[in-house]
Amino acid sequence: MNWEGRIMLSKTSYFNATLFRKNLTRFWPLWGMASFFGAIFPLALLVQVLQNYRFIADVVGLEMTQAYYAVVAYGVPIISLCYAILCAMCVWNYLYNARSVGFLHTLPIRREGLFVTNFLSGMVMMAIPYAITGILCVLVSVLAGGLDLKGILITILAVVGESFFYFSGATLVAFITSNIMALPVLYFIFQFLAVLLDLLISVFAQGFFFGYQGEFTGAVNFLSPTVFLMENIRPHNVYEEIPSDVVYNGVQEYTRVLTDVELENGWLILVYALVGVLLTAAAWLLYQRRRSESAGEVVAVGWMKPIFRYGVSFCGALAGGLLLYYMFWGMYQGGQYYDLLPLLVCMAVAGAIGYYLASMLLAKSLRVFKGSWKGLGLVAITVAIVCGIMHFDLLGVESRVPDADSVESVQVRINASNHLNVVVTEPEDIERVREAHRAVLAHRDTLIYRDANNYIATDASGKRLYYEYSYLRLNYTLKSGLTVERRYPVYYLPEEVDQPGTAVNALKELYSSDAIQYADLMGGIDKGRIVSGELSYPARAIKHEDGYISWEWDFKSLTSAQAEALVEAVRKDIAAGSFGRNAFDNERWQKETYAASLHIYYKTIENGEMMDWNDGLDLKFSVNSTHLVAELERQGILNRTQLYTEEQVYASDKYGNTAVVPESAIVYANPNSAPTVEEIISGAISEKESIGIIGGADGPTAVFVTGG
Repeated sequence: MNWEGRIMLSKTSYFNATLFRKNLTRFWPLWGMASFFGAIFPLALLVQVLQNYRFIADVVGLEMTQAYYAVVAYGVPIISLCYAILCAMCVWNYLYNARSVGFLHTLPIRREGLFVTNFLSGMVMMAIPYAITGILCVLVSVLAGGLDLKGILITILAVVGESFFYFSGATLVAFITSNIMALPVLYFIFQFLAVLLDLLISVFAQGFFFGYQGEFTGAVNFLSPTVFLMENIRPHNVYEEIPSDVVYNGVQEYTRVLTDVELENGWLILVYALVGVLLTAAAWLLYQRRRSESAGEVVAVGWMKPIFRYGVSFCGALAGGLLLYYMFWGMYQGGQYYDLLPLLVCMAVAGAIGYYLASMLLAKSLRVFKGSWKGLGLVAITVAIVCGIMHFDLLGVESRVPDADSVESVQVRINASNHLNVVVTEPEDIERVREAHRAVLAHRDTLIYRDANNYIATDASGKRLYYEYSYLRLNYTLKSGLTVERRYPVYYLPEEVDQPGTAVNALKELYSSDAIQYADLMGGIDKGRIVSGELSYPARAIKHEDGYISWEWDFKSLTSAQAEALVEAVRKDIAAGSFGRNAFDNERWQKETYAASLHIYYKTIENGEMMDWNDGLDLKFSVNSTHLVAELERQGILNRTQLYTEEQVYASDKYGNTAVVPESAIVYANPNSAPTVEEIISGAISEKESIGIIGGADGPTAVFVTGG
């Protein structure tokens, strides 16, 4: 008797053993090949264990558990994602052929029986490769001398939960479509649609909103299970410090011993497994109402067809419209913000293409143009409404400055002569940040124009002027747990730095405020203990025969007491507003900032314990740092005459040589090339003055300068 005949023996059963066995034997190459590849690694380990390989023989149970959890976290989601759709294509393939589905649905076996039998067949095919691989891994653990039953049980439950979820999702998609080629396409689209739309919408919004960055937000990652699981589930190792038998220089040494391994956020697998139950129930409801004659259709569920048609249209308008815009318009325009009319045209064209493409797939015909104007009109109107809302910022995204009461902290990053990166939490400091934020938004149009044009064509005298550049990056952490991030390019002219009301002046006031500078310079030191310091400085200028000047640097080590005194002087300079005032004026920075660098080393203290490693502060200071310079002189480290500015050390004169420095700092590489006294003095007098020298080698010398 053939297998179809045996099916007829069970008229009311919810499970048919013959069909179940037929599925497993018919599709054995799939689960057999998967089992083979899954068994390769544990088989290799097993061979090494049997050969008493040294590394494997030392493996303990918790280390094997760590490896199991790593596979659960980073391997099983990807493997199950791909393998589940293959299993679903096998067990539900009869739905996609009119003859096959008609034949099976006329047999005396209820749809409940077909559904349960085929679903269990697919789940068993999912489980066989994992079971074979798992048995071999357990055997390796036993022979290696370590077996962690808790870890093995959690691994089994995790694998079963993830496998069930992915196969349930594949089964639901199998009942949404009736086309075998569309099944894997729709399956992977549904799996990653959320993260793709997240990225697309962010990129789309970036072209409308000043300061908004089109980056992946991750806000809807939970709708893309593979991404969400791999981001949140990970093995967590717990170590304990065990005293060893070694005592080195009177200090007891400790050994870190792995005492436990946890699957962090493993409960998420249970949540997705419960979601899998809902997906399975939805698939069963769709199967109950499925028409056998729908075989071959891309979308087999009637009420889903408009969703598919307009979903493809709007996704096409978004992705395809942006592509067309950048190809035919954006690549040739200045700036990163959209021109509204060209964008509307490109999105409408791409939306129309998506509309007709979806209609052809649904109708399985190219004749879909008649009477389509209503649908096209709806797509065009929707595109226009969305672009209008974004262009005029009707949702208040661009103009949003979070309320002070809702902000927990703000990370502030400002690019100037020194890069600043601090986190502020005090209400008054948060308000300073909000004021600077509003000041930048007030100059939106000017800053956008300057971003698109890196220079002003000419000034009043016809001279071309170039902007200086800075940027402001703000990351608000709200008390609700949400974040608001903005990035603003700020192009400015030097004369605007000290001009109240300009964007760069607002940045300068924020940058140089005592709270911001204190958080930037002293934030780490306040959480640690100063241990030492070092001062590096240009000590002497070497003048070569060709006139080129190079500098030799010296280094002075500082004790903890010296470093602490210098840090205290820095605190006074911060309170006096000495830091950051010249950061946005490059010319002033070069003239006032010393080339020397002060390095302060400290050990961070956490939970009352001092860490083993050193952290450090690299400090640039200027002629305005009066307290710090005075402390350097008081300690006898350096005096003012030994400090040279950035301009003196690095700037070049019109001949390409290092800018002129005091003669007292110059050491000549060739002593014979040193200038005479007359040359030195003659360089300091005018053309109307004359110089005379009276005296000789054996007596005092007098120098006379007479005016003309």
